[in-house]
Amino acid sequence: MCKPNLYSHTYSHGFSIQREGMTSDKAVRDLVMARTTSRPQDAWFGVVMAKCNEIRREMGGDRTRAFCVYDTGLESNESHGEVFRAHKIAEADDAEHRHTLYKIFGDGPITKSENYRSGRPWSLVPPPVQARTISSKIPRP
Repeated sequence: MCKPNLYSHTYSHGFSIQREGMTSDKAVRDLVMARTTSRPQDAWFGVVMAKCNEIRREMGGDRTRAFCVYDTGLESNESHGEVFRAHKIAEADDAEHRHTLYKIFGDGPITKSENYRSGRPWSLVPPPVQARTISSKIPRP
């Protein structure tokens, strides 16, 4: 069984995206604070980027769109969006779509929080939240 990731979330409840061109540095900070305030075990490690038209362009074996990207702006976050699978994807195509989505999101490299947008949103995050690390989320035996 795979760990939950962007791809597996497209099956159930979608995964959230932020529309880069509509998101201010303060809005990024607010998003990070909303997540880390309610979940003190969470840390902001970084971001992955993709172009929505590339996600929408991905086709299934039946030549229909595999994923949909929706504008689901919220009052508290106007730049919010969601990525969902357009329909059930045949098991034989599942691994290929997972790989393609991975490639669309930059083939793995994550822009670290402190480097994203030249560090501007990171500089707005309070030091105690900056001090959190991903390794602190991993349970110790």
